[in-house]
Amino acid sequence: MSVPSTRLTLDECLHASGRVRRSSHCQTLRAAAELRGAWLRRVGATRRVGACLCREGATPHPPHLPALRCAASDLCASEEGSLRAAAAAAAAAGGAIVTVLANERAAQVRQILQLKRSLEHAGSALPFHVLMCGVRNLAFEASFANENITTHRVGAAAPPPWAHRTHRATFSKLAVWNASFAWNQTLLYLDTDTLVLRNVDHLLAVRTPAFVLRQRETINSGVMVLRVRHAYELDDLWRYFTRLLQNHTTRGDGGDQEVLINYFAERQLTVHELPVEYNAFAWEMDPREQWWRSVKVLHKMAHIHRLTPNQITLWQRVLPNQADSYLSTWARQARVSADVFRPTPPRTAAHRSLDATGQPLGWLSPSHRSPSRGAARECSWANGCCSRHRHSPGCATNATPPAPA
Repeated sequence: MSVPSTRLTLDECLHASGRVRRSSHCQTLRAAAELRGAWLRRVGATRRVGACLCREGATPHPPHLPALRCAASDLCASEEGSLRAAAAAAAAAGGAIVTVLANERAAQVRQILQLKRSLEHAGSALPFHVLMCGVRNLAFEASFANENITTHRVGAAAPPPWAHRTHRATFSKLAVWNASFAWNQTLLYLDTDTLVLRNVDHLLAVRTPAFVLRQRETINSGVMVLRVRHAYELDDLWRYFTRLLQNHTTRGDGGDQEVLINYFAERQLTVHELPVEYNAFAWEMDPREQWWRSVKVLHKMAHIHRLTPNQITLWQRVLPNQADSYLSTWARQARVSADVFRPTPPRTAAHRSLDATGQPLGWLSPSHRSPSRGAARECSWANGCCSRHRHSPGCATNATPPAPA
């Protein structure tokens, strides 16, 4: 007995006989699908799992930002299995996952604890570190210690005058470059408003620097894989940042991404692309495929992260009910309630924030006379001088974190 055409789904209509395909019901379904496809393209919800945007060695970019040299990482070729074996060797040689706390908001501390829980649920074996940039709060440090999170107090990079008010804290991410050089490790950086759904330890084996590319902003620094091997690389980044502090007119997001994009473009450095599932925004993923069963890192989740009104609207309109239900299960596993972490009590002098240094982290401090050689020289953590002369002028404000135990 044949199924009435009014009960057929769109997929069944597409594979049905010619007479059924021409029925008014199937034509209505196709028209609705075309309209929804056009709307999804208009709002940008077209990205598919495994997709990489690097084409002919150049990144996609909006007109106001420069194009970057890019190369597809091995993950774009679906070689995840071989990378897992390489990641085991990389982890043995040293590597870690790191995030940054740049303010004293209890909500951000909860997000870091939620990120740590999501890593545990995903089976990550890498150590987890938090760079407390310009923040010294004993209650926060105690909460991190209870979750086996290693903290490092580092200075805060002063945001430039052209920084966007919502992105002023993002410049603290540049301290991750210092940490990679100081620890001599490949680091996987994750934003505090990300959630790891599946193990990402194998990212330590990709070529660096590695980012997920986006059409509207070229690269997104919410997930980064970094390795700084030489002092001149670190000092060159901070020299460039110092030059941008005054002599720059913002044309991007007014945050750390604008610094990185312009730095990579001017130095003609190659950015290695990660597939979109390693830094996925739910409202940019194509809802016509079950991407939520393959995504590795989700950037902003409605159930536990604070979204803008526009992001909430897109989450509700783009995500299928099945995806929202699936992701809410992950959110419940990672959620940290107010009972687990309570806001900080009134602070004493010991809890106060460290003053911002006003100098770029890791760049060269003023000249001084080296106690060992008796000759004037530039001293920084990057060139190794401060590690031998820790009490020299300027070294106290060059806030490279100590190597992890």
